[in-house]
Amino acid sequence: MSATRAVDGEHYHSNGSWLGRGDVAVLIESRDWSLTPLGPLEQWSPPLRTALSICLHSTEPVAVYWGPDYITLYNDACAELLGEAHPESLGLPAALLYEDSWATIGAILNRTARDGISTAARNQLLPLRRGDQHDNRRFDYTTTPVCAEDGKIGGILMFAMDVTHHVLATKSLSAEMDELQRQQTQEHVTIADLHHRTRNLLAVVRAIATQNFQSHVGGSVLKSFVERLGSLGRVQRLLSRADNQRVKLADVVWSELEAYANNNTHRTRLEVHGPSVRLFNHQVQTISLALHELAMNAVKYGALQTPAGRLSVTWETWLGAHGQQRLALTWRESGVTMPPDVGTRRGQGRELLENSLKFSLHANTQLVFGNDGVWCRIEMPIDTKKRSAAGPPQVFPGP
Repeated sequence: MSATRAVDGEHYHSNGSWLGRGDVAVLIESRDWSLTPLGPLEQWSPPLRTALSICLHSTEPVAVYWGPDYITLYNDACAELLGEAHPESLGLPAALLYEDSWATIGAILNRTARDGISTAARNQLLPLRRGDQHDNRRFDYTTTPVCAEDGKIGGILMFAMDVTHHVLATKSLSAEMDELQRQQTQEHVTIADLHHRTRNLLAVVRAIATQNFQSHVGGSVLKSFVERLGSLGRVQRLLSRADNQRVKLADVVWSELEAYANNNTHRTRLEVHGPSVRLFNHQVQTISLALHELAMNAVKYGALQTPAGRLSVTWETWLGAHGQQRLALTWRESGVTMPPDVGTRRGQGRELLENSLKFSLHANTQLVFGNDGVWCRIEMPIDTKKRSAAGPPQVFPGP
């Protein structure tokens, strides 16, 4: 038997460099193989030596199964996986070593030996014995046939990768995603219920106001108050249907114009278009109230009051000086004979347009009462922290 010497704690073998270094290499060299189907180590064939050298020099789990009984040889990485089953597993027929999972592993080895082509298996369960316990591990396998000197398949090289931790992590991530989906679903249900309750509350307030104040305040004042409640109710309906807490600007516009857009006489005089823009909840309610005030003014004095009037609601987006996306919404009426004093009147709606938008949405508003109708431009930043809020231009024909 050849001698072994230690250099820096590693074993180098005098019978040649093909065994490499490592604990399993020492065991292979020191064992008497003459009583096994492989025969004496010195008589092992060049193909077996080459396959085993590849195996022993690998840092990943690699095994060699040689001969008709698939006599098992493996490297240090495999020995770590085998645990207490090593070193008794060295030289065993594969059918005995993998008795609990031979139906799977045997089929892979037999197919490779029979067809003479490499095969692969993914996420295969391999029960490894740890004393009296079984450690169920998952592996990805690749098998490669090795020809003997006579040209026939003499053995098989199996390369394995332990994917147990990856599989467990994937299952854990899947469970976390399922839990997150459940929480999001519950959150959507809760938000929808909240919006529903809010709409019901607005309806109750509207009924109370109508019953208790109609004899104490002017009819126009009460009507304006009730109409504002109706605008808030429409906003709540939009918010309850919103995707990821976003509402399309086109839906906000049409929610205020729908009463007139459904009237064929007025619908032909309405123009609504602009790029696809989604607003956050905190923007929707204020914009909706501003549009409501403009629409009510148009019903009383402007484009929605006279058959000759036309109304255009358009918007555009662009990147500002500091890379912040901005939105400009323009309300333009034409074909209207405006009352001479309409521009001098100050009310709650005008206060909202000229002052409130500035503080709540950081908006700049221009409001002009022209000779043929109202012109209003609302310019504001769009919050793009979560995702792009604007898309390609679209034309919105209405609901």
